[in-house]
Parts: sequence; structure tokens; C-alpha cells
Amino acid sequence: MAESFGLVATTETPLVICNVMRSGPSTGMPTKQEQGDLNAMLYGGHGEIPRFVVAPTSIDECFWKTVEAFNLAEKYQIPVYLTADLSMAVTERTFEPDAFDMDEVEVDRGKLVDEEGLAEWQNQKGQFQPHAITDDGISPRALPGTDDGAHMTTGLEHDELGRRTEDTEMRVKQVDKRDRKIETAKEREAWDAREFGDTDADTLILSWGSNEGAIIEAMDILDDDGIDIQFISVPYIFPRPDLRDAIDDAEDVLVVECNSTGQFADLIERDALARVDRINKYNGVRFKADELAEEIEQAVSSPQEVPQ
Repeated sequence: MAESFGLVATTETPLVICNVMRSGPSTGMPTKQEQGDLNAMLYGGHGEIPRFVVAPTSIDECFWKTVEAFNLAEKYQIPVYLTADLSMAVTERTFEPDAFDMDEVEVDRGKLVDEEGLAEWQNQKGQFQPHAITDDGISPRALPGTDDGAHMTTGLEHDELGRRTEDTEMRVKQVDKRDRKIETAKEREAWDAREFGDTDADTLILSWGSNEGAIIEAMDILDDDGIDIQFISVPYIFPRPDLRDAIDDAEDVLVVECNSTGQFADLIERDALARVDRINKYNGVRFKADELAEEIEQAVSSPQEVPQ
């Protein structure tokens, strides 16, 4: 898979990969859930590969984030991970008939050019350039069968026509072009997070994926006990929203996730240059609100020691 992932990136082929995480490694616990694949999605592959990682937090959001993932893949011509854990994948829920209004679904195919638009992207010989160097990093794309849009592509480094090359200047141009897509996406897209609870609370909880529901229920339990919580749920892992201000304003920061090493917590610490407390569960069963409320209360009253 890693080789294919790199091929998609260098040929600039839109692709959405749905990764439903289960307990690993290897066969692990195939009928149990976990959030252990985050690092693999963020860093897996040969070489430096631009990618997006989108993590829906609920069943209905899976629908809308799937639409968004395909739009992102087509607009920026890079692979997109759409990830959930097994517990979400096998959960059944009833929705009202109008919950998924297809009239609200917008399809954005990006720089997809037809026969009339090809002229702008041809060289002096009239050849289509599917890997043209552009300011935003995104090249034009023609569907197979488009008149005058025939071109070649390869997993080797290539020039603007898609022909393999070892020219050092072209290599740098193509790498920089592919990297620019992420910066363009950061400017053009809204990589938002959702906030719950008291924004002035001393305790901040950060989490991702299907943990959202249990955390919100746990907040209700803690509220009855007089403990105020601010919770930020992050559906975009990469690129992700800037959470530094919220972290700086909080006295206690807890990161909740279903893995043993705290993969999302590692990202937060790197972004914020600050230590966070971790609540991890990795027995194959999702968080429950009552146990989570107990762990949060314990963590707030007895913060974890910061390693020297």
C-alpha cells in the first residue's frame, strides 16, 4: 500500500482512502476498535508525500466528510485519508429522512479542463502539460479521452509533460509544486474545530474521532459535580486548526484518545510546545461517559508528572 500511496502522490491522482481502524498490530483484535493508525496515515509512504487526514466524529458526519474528502482529493490532486474507528463503522442509528439532503451536496472537481481549456496548458508544441508548474501547486487535469488531452505519467520523477527526468532543477520544481498544495489548502479551506462547554474553563479537553459523544456526556456528569470543562473536537488531523491560544489559556489540558502511545497528544505537544496530560484507552472498547468523567476528574485533581 505504501508504494501505491506514493504513486498516487507523484502522479497527482485524486484518491480517497477509507481507513476504519481496529485493534492492531497485525490481526490484533479484528472485531474491536482502536485509534492506532494515526501515525501511519500522517507519515506512511516512501519520501515526502502531501496528504490530508480527515476524521469524522459521528455517523452523520461520516456522510458529509466523505463528500468533502472527495472534493479535497479532486481539487488538490493528492490522497486523502478518511478515517473512523471500528465502533463507529458498525454502529446503527436512525435519522430523519431529510438528514442527508442531496441538494446540499456540492461536487468540486478542481482544475478539470475540457477541450476548450486545454490550450492554456499546452507548450509551444501543442502538448498538454498535466504537471505544469503553477503558483498554487495545482496542475490542470484532463479526463482520459479528452481531445488533445492525451499524456503520459509515471511514478518516476517527471517534467511538466509527465516524462521521466533526472534533471535536478526540474526535480526541485516538482517537489516544491507538490508541497505548495498544502499551503494553498491551508489558505483556501476552513480547517475548523468544534468547541463545547465553557470557553473560560480552566480545564481543556482535546480529542478526535468518535470520542466526541462520550466526552460530551462526561461533561454533563462533571457539570453536575461543579466541574467546568471546555472541549475542542478536531475533525481535521492534517492540516489541523491552530489550537495554541486555547492551550495557552487553559490550566489543565487533557488529550483523550483510544491508543496506548498518545499519537494525537504528540502532535498537540509539538504544535503548542507544551506538555499535555493524556487519557488513553486501548483495550478494544470505546470510552464510556461515566468512566471518562471519573478519569477526567482524577486527572484534574492529580495532574500527571511532566518528565524532566
